[in-house]
Amino acid sequence: MKFETGCRHYIGHKPCRYGQLCEDCPHAKPAGARVLIIKTGALGDVLRTTSLLPSIHRAHPGARITWLTAPYAAQLLIGNDLVHEILPFDHAAYPALAPRRFDLLISLDKEPGPAGLSELVHAGARRGFGLSPHGAPYPLNAAAEPFFALGLSDELKFEKNDKSYHQLIAEAVELEYLGERPALHLTDVEREAGRDILRQAGWNGAQPVIGINTGAGLEFANKMMSTAAILDLIDALSAETKGVFIALLGGPNETEKNNNIARASRLRAVNTGTGHSMRLFAGLVSQCGVVIAGDTLAMHMAIALERPVAALFGPTTPREIDLFGRGRKFMSHMECAPCYRKSCDERHTCMDLFSAADIARAAVELLNGSV
Repeated sequence: MKFETGCRHYIGHKPCRYGQLCEDCPHAKPAGARVLIIKTGALGDVLRTTSLLPSIHRAHPGARITWLTAPYAAQLLIGNDLVHEILPFDHAAYPALAPRRFDLLISLDKEPGPAGLSELVHAGARRGFGLSPHGAPYPLNAAAEPFFALGLSDELKFEKNDKSYHQLIAEAVELEYLGERPALHLTDVEREAGRDILRQAGWNGAQPVIGINTGAGLEFANKMMSTAAILDLIDALSAETKGVFIALLGGPNETEKNNNIARASRLRAVNTGTGHSMRLFAGLVSQCGVVIAGDTLAMHMAIALERPVAALFGPTTPREIDLFGRGRKFMSHMECAPCYRKSCDERHTCMDLFSAADIARAAVELLNGSV
């Protein structure tokens, strides 16, 4: 019996879309180039790396793309028709990849595990980052060297670079970048679930929604404003506009903070919950007319979902962030910013020195489509 394991429709553990055996199947068609993307973290970086997918398919029509990522990051790739297979980066990753042959390997992690795996996978071409015999990451191809160098020089990263992350990674892996934005594909059910969360929080279904993401990852210090600064922002928003629903967004680490803000603001800002799944959180973000956020996953989700963003940058640089004409960047003017520090001993942090009035004014302008 014949099994067409190289057919683009072949699955192996269940019937293909045509539901018949391979023998004399009229639908058999060789798969295009087999491409492996290794990008496991951070969550925001996984999401914005999706901007590469159209470029890959332009360069390799009919390509079959396998994406190896962290199990928790896989939620960001579900529903993306340009990705054909999502593999978790776990103990089964190497056995699942070892027998395969890829035409192109794209490796964009510098961590030892994924970078080392890029050295073991069989691939005709390797681009991005690998792991040297000394255990340190290095660029696999000459085109990846400029992007790699940004991680070794604060001067290059903070002062000289004028390219977005999307352009940088495309050039690093020798693909043409035509301005594609990252993509996060939600179902109608997931979007409706976001609306349900807002309704349960008191939204009347007609009010414009401004979402304030109050937290950030723990990798770097002070990526979001303090409770006091957010209360000042809520005061400024209330002064700028009437009839807007202010939704507090965040994860489990922001439960106490959001409850405190909601109480202190006299419920002018409403806690929409902090225990949502990643997809449900994205559904909530999709219903915001404007999202105010630091350099966080919420910001990247808003960009991917084409939601206007007021983006606040303190310890991280705004240079690599493209808002695609749907936002406003606010940069700290403290001398020590950006710093990418994991802790901060400044009495007044960079994220608390923004003008609440300026952010509120920009948010209202974005809400009205005038930015």
